[in-house]
Amino acid sequence: MKLIIAGKTDKGVVRQNNEDAYAVDEEIKLLVVCDGAGGQATGEVASKIATDVIPTQMRRALINKERTIFGEKNPNFSDETNFLASSIRFANQVIFEAARKYPQNSGMATTVVSVLVKDDTISYCNVGDSRIYLIREGTFKQLTNDHSLVMEQLRRCLITKDQAEKSEYKNILVRALGPKQDVEVDMQEMPAKEGDLLMLCSDGLTHMTKDSEIFEKIKNGQVPEEICEKLINLANDAGGKDNITVIAAKLTKEEGILKNFVSFIRGKYAS
Repeated sequence: MKLIIAGKTDKGVVRQNNEDAYAVDEEIKLLVVCDGAGGQATGEVASKIATDVIPTQMRRALINKERTIFGEKNPNFSDETNFLASSIRFANQVIFEAARKYPQNSGMATTVVSVLVKDDTISYCNVGDSRIYLIREGTFKQLTNDHSLVMEQLRRCLITKDQAEKSEYKNILVRALGPKQDVEVDMQEMPAKEGDLLMLCSDGLTHMTKDSEIFEKIKNGQVPEEICEKLINLANDAGGKDNITVIAAKLTKEEGILKNFVSFIRGKYAS
């Protein structure tokens, strides 16, 4: 499966600095979005560590064949999904140790969402409230669960969805990379389909917009670069109260790309 990928990050309208970070490794088809937290710019450190460590660990596993799993392997998932979760656990350990060693980094943390596409399988993992969405055959679905206080209250039916959207506690996380030596990583995998569009984002997008507004902007199948631009503009037009990061990736068959290119060339030079 071939990926057409674009990513963009923006500090938003209100914030003076950008604590978000993202990474794209086209060779191994890896996508990562992180949203740092902790104040005094330490969020930038945490998100940068995660977006450096995760791709490095994944390349070691997939290219160098260093198959050590950091943490417990889950037999219900493929090696690739376990490698992805392992790389996130390792990043958590690095952030935790950096916060403990350097007082200026005390309290730093970051969310993470990450996707790996291997052959015809999509592996995805998350910690925190950054999200992964899937647009498939005209449907729009959130793949990840938010690890936030508000979403925990919603899942327990303690508040309504309307109350959750308006809550002043939306930014309080119950799980993130960095605060603890060990972290629980949500891990999933699913079959890939030609035409799938994966969208990873920080909460700077989702706290300023509704899912219906996001889908309306991207449902017509724009190219990934245009999707990133439109969604960041959407969040900024709504107030841009936080940093905004978006990665969009379109899945297509290799032969489909070649066929379309040949058709284009024939049409261009046909007399």
